[in-house]
Amino acid sequence: MSAVSLVMALHLHQPVGNFDHVFRTAVETCYRPLIEHFDAQPGISFGLHLSGPLLDWLENGHPATLELIGRMIERGQVEIMSGGLYEPLLASIPPGDAQGQLEAMNRRLADLFGQRPRGFWLTERVWSPELPAVVAPAGLTYTFVDDTHFLYAGLSPAETNQYRITEKHGHRLALLPTSKHLRYLIPFRPVDEVIEHLLEMADLPGATAAFYGDDGEKFGLWPKTHDWVFRQKWLQKFLDALDEHRDRIVTMTPGEYLEAEAPAGRVYVPSASYAEMAEWALPVAAARHFEDVRTILEQEDRLDDWRPFIRGGVWDNFLVKYPEANLMHKKMLRLSRLVRQTGVDPMDLYQAQCNCAYWHGLFGGLYLPHLRHAVHAHLISGHKKAQAAQHGTKPWRAVAQEDLTADGHREVIAENPHLGLVFSPRQGGSLIQWDARDENFCLTNTLGRRPEAYHRHLKEPAGAPPEDQAEGVASAHDLLAVKEERLADQLVYDRYPRHSFMDHFLAPDLTPEAFVAGAFRQRGDFVGRAYETQVEEQEEVTAIRLSRRGLVVCGEAGADTELTKTFWLGHGPTLKVDYLVQGPTGVNLGVEFNLTLLSDQGPDRFLQTGGTGGTRLALDRPGTARRVRAFSLVSRGDGFKVMFDLQPAVDLWLFPIETVSMSESGLERIHQGLALVLIKDVPPKGTLRLSMNLEVVRITP
Repeated sequence: MSAVSLVMALHLHQPVGNFDHVFRTAVETCYRPLIEHFDAQPGISFGLHLSGPLLDWLENGHPATLELIGRMIERGQVEIMSGGLYEPLLASIPPGDAQGQLEAMNRRLADLFGQRPRGFWLTERVWSPELPAVVAPAGLTYTFVDDTHFLYAGLSPAETNQYRITEKHGHRLALLPTSKHLRYLIPFRPVDEVIEHLLEMADLPGATAAFYGDDGEKFGLWPKTHDWVFRQKWLQKFLDALDEHRDRIVTMTPGEYLEAEAPAGRVYVPSASYAEMAEWALPVAAARHFEDVRTILEQEDRLDDWRPFIRGGVWDNFLVKYPEANLMHKKMLRLSRLVRQTGVDPMDLYQAQCNCAYWHGLFGGLYLPHLRHAVHAHLISGHKKAQAAQHGTKPWRAVAQEDLTADGHREVIAENPHLGLVFSPRQGGSLIQWDARDENFCLTNTLGRRPEAYHRHLKEPAGAPPEDQAEGVASAHDLLAVKEERLADQLVYDRYPRHSFMDHFLAPDLTPEAFVAGAFRQRGDFVGRAYETQVEEQEEVTAIRLSRRGLVVCGEAGADTELTKTFWLGHGPTLKVDYLVQGPTGVNLGVEFNLTLLSDQGPDRFLQTGGTGGTRLALDRPGTARRVRAFSLVSRGDGFKVMFDLQPAVDLWLFPIETVSMSESGLERIHQGLALVLIKDVPPKGTLRLSMNLEVVRITP
């Protein structure tokens, strides 16, 4: 009687920077019961990958789970798998960092479990043809990819039931193609349906394997799955069925399978990920077109035939789609170079390479401010350590002009031990990064409001899948829930990047409400336009002058206008800024900042004008203040405030920025930052001077 080898690998992961209560919920409601169910069936073997952030938490918060896994490893039921320690996309980081992360994970697993891993989990199954040579120094011999990868290489679906060897420069790697069909069956469809599929595979001629590698969160953390998997006993029934059919469905660890079976041949796979990721990486217009084409092919029952040739983009396109992700990524590459030059501990760098905050698809990812904050915090911490190794304890400052963002245009990078600043002359002479290094806090960690392909479904709802749990539970890929009513009314898209020191010229009668809604006309051509740059080194400070000559509409006429803003960087935490505007009359200058305190909720976060007797504005709603000479953004919980001292007085507009984004539980609003606009009328003589001192100050929480 023929049999099929079932080669399973479970991937358990929580990102760097996730909340403690999320880790605890994941472990106690999903990971621990999942592992306990397998422990009760010692004859069912599988591979297991635990990411570094989860290992960190388990060692401190749930060591008994690691002890249980250790016992399962000792009896040969579980094969522990390696991977980049802090779950990077190996293809998106420098090869030396990828090797370092793999070696660090190998050592960690050997210390914990006494077993050096043979294979590794490929994060998000993002594959690059260079990877065999990259991972070779870590001594790893196999990984899981998607069966889609094999189809893109020209193989037929029938050829995805065996593993193949790929190589680069003679460095070999076994590729195990996890089945997309199984990913949608397990654990979402009834057990009988899953077993029937596996038995059909067992009847196929030749040595056949069913490869399943997927996220453990599907077994209890995805919507509706906890009830289905545990209370309705899907997992227990599945394991019992595997035991009942063990003569025809033979579970094996990946290593056991590779020892028992020869490869089916070689394969060279193009850059790819799983099919859904490739679709998410497309620009919005292309993603919508892709969805329409896929829907047509599904309706005509032709998608399987066309599947090898219908593919989306590559992961790197997220760095084009989301400039905020690109800035983090390029800061990471800069830190990588500094770490190599100075030889400091790379762990901050490795944690900043955790992939989750760099992209967006089904899960919030990039849209979650606390995940971006964790990346920025580790980038800042790593830069401080590397630059301390370079400069020691002596005061220092540095200003350089280089193409940090890799877009063909130079930015101005200005830094000292307290500040990390990046200006973009091309984008309105704006400040695109403001790192408060003493606080390990990126104040410009904001996100713009932009269209997403799924936004159209807010007004054209997709058909909902059946809810009858007797027939299974819907995968989060098939759900489009909306977490509040009239969410479509919240869709507002920005006309310019959410940077700071954005220079608006506005009509004197423009209201804050019109500004918030974007229902206004720019009277000048300064926002988002190129500024000229001049850097002047002085003994105690460096002057960075950004200037532009443009046209400002004053009434019915236009006035030639010159705007110069000079940033003075010394050795301390204060940034001094001087504005000089010459030419226009009858308009207001609006200097816009986009900053974040990570949340707009709670009494410990607010804007305070003047001193203790000034006006306090809440951050979760629009607010205004007249004739302000000083104000502070206060975050008592984090123990700091951002102080603005102004000369002369200005009017202040404040409003929160919220996006509408997808998560595994549905579409939702998320606070992304605060827009602050300083409004000052240009005097009749057409010359305006405005000075600011900006500083982040520690306060008692």
